[in-house]
Amino acid sequence: MKISIEYNDDSIQSLLGELVEKLEEADRLKLIVGTNVSYAYEHQVGDGQRKREFLGVSDTDRAILVAILQESIADPNASYHSTLQEMGEYMLYATDQRWEQEVDPSGMPWAKNAPWVIERKKKLGRIQKILQDTGRLRSSIAYRIE
Repeated sequence: MKISIEYNDDSIQSLLGELVEKLEEADRLKLIVGTNVSYAYEHQVGDGQRKREFLGVSDTDRAILVAILQESIADPNASYHSTLQEMGEYMLYATDQRWEQEVDPSGMPWAKNAPWVIERKKKLGRIQKILQDTGRLRSSIAYRIE
């Protein structure tokens, strides 16, 4: 499963467009940040599970992505691939920080684990944090440029 972070923000789209005009290889590439773990969708949108968004772009993220794009536009040696790579690395970092703080992209805390989930995790010796059991979902977050 892929969950793409869509850059539908006008300022980001405009800057991506400027960079595309500057660089020839740009029209062939896109950045996808997500996970291929099948149960991620349930937590992200709440399908049968408590909704806990972990992928997305906050206002702070947006400002940093815009700064990365502006730097690349101003840099005569910039490449679109390296710009998308820098954006992907930043989004991995930001997502990991949200995971550590157990908040969604807007800064709202995730729904707490149900008491039975807490008991099951203790009994099985699992990770006690929200959205973590074995660590598989959290460690599956990645980006790719294609």
